[in-house]
Amino acid sequence: MASKVYWLDASVYIAAKQGPYRFKVFGVFWAFLSEQLDAGTIRSPKLVYQEIVSNEQPHDDLAIWAKSRRGNGLCVSPSWKVQDALRKIADYVENNLRYPQPQKARFLSGADPWLIAHALVEGGVVVTLETDLKPESQKVRIPDVCTHFGVRCINTSDMLEELGANFSATHGKGE
Repeated sequence: MASKVYWLDASVYIAAKQGPYRFKVFGVFWAFLSEQLDAGTIRSPKLVYQEIVSNEQPHDDLAIWAKSRRGNGLCVSPSWKVQDALRKIADYVENNLRYPQPQKARFLSGADPWLIAHALVEGGVVVTLETDLKPESQKVRIPDVCTHFGVRCINTSDMLEELGANFSATHGKGE
């Protein structure tokens, strides 16, 4: 009865907080994510967690939310298999002549390769706002690296649809 695991990028949380799913307006979205974290359906690597809480402002709703869910899959440490997958991802990026060295360094110093490594090892799905392929880009991009390693990469809306999220208002509108 194992279901697929969705590995969420920091961009998913940050963009949701800043835009369509603000905490004070759309709490049901955050409750849904909490349920999925509790169920083990969505997860994020430790570096994604660190990105979320590192730029914390006083009373930052996202940082507060993330800290209270740290042990529920929002701060997953890498296993040795994930570390091995990361080495393969790093080798691929470093040996790819289309990427300039500063772009390689930027990508490899962040959470993105860890996100892909976790999904690769567990057969999971990467969820990010960066979902369109750009094989001509000199910027190292999550979808391009995912494609090379056969990891599925989708956006937030696709994940919500696949998980059967339903945020329909059921009051005050009549029909």
